[in-house]
Parts: sequence; C-alpha cells; structure tokens
Amino acid sequence: MDRERVIGGKRPGPQYQQRTGNRENITVLVPICADGSSLPPGVILKGKGYQVKWSQDNPANAS
Repeated sequence: MDRERVIGGKRPGPQYQQRTGNRENITVLVPICADGSSLPPGVILKGKGYQVKWSQDNPANAS
C-alpha cells in the first residue's frame, strides 16, 4: 500500500488533494555562489529519454 503525505494548515476537517494525480514532478536547480554570482539553472526530468525540443524555447539558456 502506497502512503501519501498531505501538508497543510492545522484545521478541523479533512485535507484535500489540490490536483489530480496525472502530473509529473520536475526538479529545478538554481545554483547561487557565495559571492552572489549564479550559474545557469538545471532541470531534472523523470524519464528515460530526452527530446531536443524541450530545450529549444530556453530564455535562460539552461542546460
């Protein structure tokens, strides 16, 4: 049995899921150095393949 965590304010009554389960999560890394400079953001996608068109409209030139 899969367990699910719901994070929300403490209030009477049940907590409800905000979205349906048909979405996937991505991780975005925004590296900022101690001197205030930054590196281009990185995106981690779940999957076995990568499609070039995913990065074609890339205003921040992230890799």
